[in-house]
Amino acid sequence: MIDRYRNILVLAGVVLLTVFLFGKIDHQVPPYSQWDLVAYLHMAEAAPALADDVGLPYAARLLGPMLAGLGPMQAPEMFRVLTLIVALILPLVFFRFLIRRGIDERSALTAVVLFIFNKQFFGFNVWNYFQLNDLLGLLFLVILFDAMLRSRWVVFGTALFLGAITRETTMIMIPTAAFYLWEQGRLKGEGSRLLAAVAPGLVLFLVMRLVLPADGFSSLGAFQQYSVKAGAWRTWFYLFVNSVIPVTFLPLVFFHRTVAFFRARRFALLFVGLVSLAAFFGSNNERLMAPVFLVFYWLIGDILMGEFRTGPRGVRMFLAGCGFLAMFHQTYTRFAFLEKNLVVGLSLGCLLLVTVLSILFVIWRNSRARKGSAGL
Repeated sequence: MIDRYRNILVLAGVVLLTVFLFGKIDHQVPPYSQWDLVAYLHMAEAAPALADDVGLPYAARLLGPMLAGLGPMQAPEMFRVLTLIVALILPLVFFRFLIRRGIDERSALTAVVLFIFNKQFFGFNVWNYFQLNDLLGLLFLVILFDAMLRSRWVVFGTALFLGAITRETTMIMIPTAAFYLWEQGRLKGEGSRLLAAVAPGLVLFLVMRLVLPADGFSSLGAFQQYSVKAGAWRTWFYLFVNSVIPVTFLPLVFFHRTVAFFRARRFALLFVGLVSLAAFFGSNNERLMAPVFLVFYWLIGDILMGEFRTGPRGVRMFLAGCGFLAMFHQTYTRFAFLEKNLVVGLSLGCLLLVTVLSILFVIWRNSRARKGSAGL
């Protein structure tokens, strides 16, 4: 238990360090004053009423702005405080989730630290604290996954209901949960409980999109506009490489471990596929992949636990260090001297270093195994 409390303090310290290093957005100056945050500010200022000048899809993302608008401080300050609170809670809940899935504490700690250092999934949201819904949505996903795996359908339904007024991606858990039960051979026995759990959230999700005014184009229109990005190689780089730097290629280096991971959890592979598809309904590639964090860093924790159990000492510290160096960004930071070329060089350099050293480790380990077999 002493180790558990120490790890919790480490995670809290890493979060606070990250929040400090990223700084905060200046929402009153261009171009930020024209970003989505304007809609969320208007929603918070109108709370508990609905903002007349905000339409879909933002109008349906009620939870974050409502919480900020009903707080004791001005809306911008409440967004900041609530973001800090959720930013502290999310890694702790994720850490607990990984422990429950059988990941040892050292590996779970490293995986969560790498997530905290992810400038796309975590850093952007603590810098642009008006994206409170994004962090809340990630938190609900962890709760939904945990509830699904433990058959806690009341918890699942409650989290989905809240997710319905937070971020659209939480709805991906409906087909994921149905597939999970089918894969486990439990759909017939527990399908009715799942249906009862998802019904309130699904109805709320659909009703809001029927009654709230539309702002811009529909989901189909969004897909038609943004799906064309599939023809650009940069899109695939941003989606599947840049989003999880510097540990992007660890699942490929330890391919057999990755295959075994998904073979035992096909529902997780479906979830990743659905999130990847949903990324073509918007423009910001890396941020749209953020829900994948749960499966990806779960896999990273599994790789660390299984492949580096007897490896060189300091592997986890090395990975965390590379994650820290790759964390910096030229826009969301409190350091004005950071330039794009510098942060790109750091990110790609750490990606290359982690990948090459991981390959060399596999070669070294296989060589030792062959020599051991020859000695027998």
